[in-house]
Amino acid sequence: MKKYTSVRGLIETLGGQTAVSRELGISQSAVGNMATRGKIAAKHWTAIIAMAKKEKVTGVSFKVIDELVNGKTGRDHKEDEFLPA
Repeated sequence: MKKYTSVRGLIETLGGQTAVSRELGISQSAVGNMATRGKIAAKHWTAIIAMAKKEKVTGVSFKVIDELVNGKTGRDHKEDEFLPA
């Protein structure tokens, strides 16, 4: 299972700041700020997870994002921890 160790890494895996900003409907600088601060506003979590599914990026869930933004990273995640299809 993919391990994400930073918000920046997650954003890059999803296609970079431009792709994420387009998908979320926010400015690229706002996504850059997320990467720099290591925070993703909770209102964007569902869209990030949906984008990951759309782009066939595995290992993205509410739990994973919560751990990234709250500083608990580097743990393997089991499939049953993710949202159902």
